[in-house]
Order: sequence, then structure tokens, then C-alpha cells
Amino acid sequence: MAVRLAKAGQNDVRLIDSRETHIWKPRIHELAAGLRRGQVDELDYAGLAELWGFAFERGELCDVDPTVQELTLSEIHGRDGRTLVAERKIAYQALVLALGV
Repeated sequence: MAVRLAKAGQNDVRLIDSRETHIWKPRIHELAAGLRRGQVDELDYAGLAELWGFAFERGELCDVDPTVQELTLSEIHGRDGRTLVAERKIAYQALVLALGV
């Protein structure tokens, strides 16, 4: 969706996901069966964003406030439990919530 919006000339398109990569779904059964390494078929969101002209931000959605057009992303923690990125709020003009692909 982010690629389509960016290609259509939409300004300031931002993809937010809790993961940094996306597994290409037609191969997911092979990954589940252990026949392939995940890195081979993972698409890096930051790379896609640079290639197609949209922004990528890692984060997990924890709240949407439509009255002020603002969403909240939760903290990002490292493996040791330390906070790497604090909770943050992002304003929006239009919001597309896409679950899965």
C-alpha cells in the first residue's frame, strides 16, 4: 500500500511496522517447513522506502486518537529490556490501517 500511495504522488507517506522486514508470503510455507532461510525472502522496509519514495518508521501502534488526528507508537526495547526508543506521537492527515498484507 505504501508503494502504491508513493507512486501515485501522495506526499509524506509513512509506513509504520513493528518489524524491520517483511517476509514474502508466497514462500512462507517453505520457511515454516524449514526449507529456506528467512533472510533470503525478507524485504527490508527501509530499503523499500528509499527505493519507492516513502518513509519507514519502526514501531508498534498502541493508540489512535482521531479527534486530534494523532497516533501513538509504543516504546521499543532492546534484547536486554532497555528502552531504545521512547513512546512517541505522530500526527496524520489521512490514516490507512492495514492488518497483515
